[in-house]
Amino acid sequence: MDSRKKADGTKKAASGISILEGAIGKNLIKFASPIAASSILQQLFNSADTAVVGHFTDTTALAAVGTNAEIVGFLVTMSSGTAVGLNVLLSWKIGEKRSPEQIRRTMHTGFLMAFLIGILLMAAGFFLAAPVLHLMHAPKAAYSQAVLYLRIYSLGLPLLMVYDFVCAAERARGNSLRPLWALICSGILNVLLNLTFVIVFRLGVAGVAIATDLSNGASVFLTLRWLSRDSDPGFRFRFSELCLDRGIVKTVLRIGVPAALQGAVFCIANLF
Repeated sequence: MDSRKKADGTKKAASGISILEGAIGKNLIKFASPIAASSILQQLFNSADTAVVGHFTDTTALAAVGTNAEIVGFLVTMSSGTAVGLNVLLSWKIGEKRSPEQIRRTMHTGFLMAFLIGILLMAAGFFLAAPVLHLMHAPKAAYSQAVLYLRIYSLGLPLLMVYDFVCAAERARGNSLRPLWALICSGILNVLLNLTFVIVFRLGVAGVAIATDLSNGASVFLTLRWLSRDSDPGFRFRFSELCLDRGIVKTVLRIGVPAALQGAVFCIANLF
């Protein structure tokens, strides 16, 4: 009983929300509200890019960024959806009172596989940008800039994937606030970098795409830094512990891929 109380206390200290006691409705709202806000903020990154180029550049640049809105939405949804696999698996292990070593191995496997999946998506986005935008009948005047935006944006997909998997790990133990704070900081940074690259350096669509990639990097840096100093040994991040456990990878993909496809159904429809 004492060990269970200690574990519950650790979870409450880490998240600020006791998910095993108290009113279900109140705790559910406190836990889910930051998740909903994070999802909205992620989708607004492209909107911020569109707003800046639309106000400070020309209509061609605006069309280039706007043409990529559904593609970006699809990539964001696929990333967050796949991360559900790690969230579910870690939740199972926490509920089963697995050892900190087992939880940590699951978490580190998830982070590494997220980075590797992100590398694959980055390559696909970079090399398929031109044919995909051609199939979507992107405006001819904006076609080359649209391809440039998507290729630069794709370079940040490994960072986007890692951030979403870190969020999944945090939420598995009831912590939905830290990912939101990281995203708020990176969102502010994104706007500032957008304005700097577009107004000062005159980089246009390339500038807003670079700003988004750097902002995703800031999110990853903040969340991993917090985990590296975490008081819970099961969630303490170490680069040296990154690994690939085949069983964990299979389970995460078995749960995450269907969740990602389900979430991306409307994005796929809009792409067509």
